Amino acid sequence: MILAEKIKLGFGGKKILLVGLGLQGGGEGVARFLLQAGAKLTITDLKPKNQFAGILKKFAGKKIKFILGRHRFSDFKLADIIVKNPAVPGKSPFIKYAKRLGKDVLSETQIFFNLVPREKIIGITGTKGKTTTAMILAHLLRARFKIVLVGNIPGHSALESLLSLKKMPDFFVYELSSFNLEGLRVSPRYAIITNIFPDHLNRYKNFAEYKKTKENIFRYQAKGDFLWFGKKNDTPPDIAEKVALFFGISARDIKKRLKSFKPAEGRMEYLGKIKGVHVVNDTTATNPGAAIFSLAQVEKRFKVKPSRVILIAGGEDKKLKYDAFSKKMKRLKKVILLPGRASDKIKFSEALRVSSLKEGVKKAFDFVKKGNVILFSPGAASFNMFKNEFERGKAFKKAVFGVKSGVL
Repeated sequence: MILAEKIKLGFGGKKILLVGLGLQGGGEGVARFLLQAGAKLTITDLKPKNQFAGILKKFAGKKIKFILGRHRFSDFKLADIIVKNPAVPGKSPFIKYAKRLGKDVLSETQIFFNLVPREKIIGITGTKGKTTTAMILAHLLRARFKIVLVGNIPGHSALESLLSLKKMPDFFVYELSSFNLEGLRVSPRYAIITNIFPDHLNRYKNFAEYKKTKENIFRYQAKGDFLWFGKKNDTPPDIAEKVALFFGISARDIKKRLKSFKPAEGRMEYLGKIKGVHVVNDTTATNPGAAIFSLAQVEKRFKVKPSRVILIAGGEDKKLKYDAFSKKMKRLKKVILLPGRASDKIKFSEALRVSSLKEGVKKAFDFVKKGNVILFSPGAASFNMFKNEFERGKAFKKAVFGVKSGVL
């Protein structure tokens, strides 16, 4: 059966409830996929209608029923299939209610794995570096194969990528968060784990539960499948290069293609040399382990000692521990902390507290000397000040370029 037929058979004419539209574009893509599949679509989200003005405009005239600012048990009862946004926890009383009624509760990832042969999927997860590793690996493999990059990438939906396919690619490189892996009962034939350290403990009861969820990427592998696990100091290029060599990409092609690779926004994104100092935007470091990892990468990349690094960090807590992070601070030139409960947990008396990101950037440039590095790697969530970490990253860049132009 061809892919288009499988999609129509699975969703055509069925009453689908999409739970969680979200603001980063992935939910939009799932909605477009379900519409094209011929589903009778209802979308519900706890966020109020005024937060979705742009999205609602895009779907004007489409046959979608929107229930915004609340969930209703009646919508879950009437639906044939529930499609759950990754941000919606399985512990939600509405999801539990749907399961008690015997409803199919699916995630975007589960649907994708139902439609695409697992041999075609190279799955990548990890606490830090998974998106960059996925992007680099896809870039390297394109030297020899037809590759489609999908997954936990803002503005994109793995399912929507299937709609434009005229022919199945050689491989999908699928970047998978712990949220994507929840409830998954199938693993890709090729699985990569960049690293694992505590994160999202505001969603998982402990590190063991978080780690167990991550392990779904290989839990259901069979004999003849493949798993790569990054070593302690491996960078995304290190991991991607190992896997690319396995798939037959020559060392020469790897070296050539690495030179043309452009990293994703907000992930160890180099903003250039400004006022004699290197500036790095790593807004997607939303836990302390990720920030510690990023510090090590900065030291290695720019060949600087910690005493040359000015770190802007802090924000909202996800029930994480900051002891190791606090200890690391003492080696840095300067630490500037943003408002938030995570910042309150950081035990470093010499840290400078600021009231806004703009103020933090301005203060950072006040302390710099030639050859220093300003690293924005919060080690915390953003939702006390911004919609998400990507909005936070854009605000950081705006402030940095404001300093560069003399506006700030």
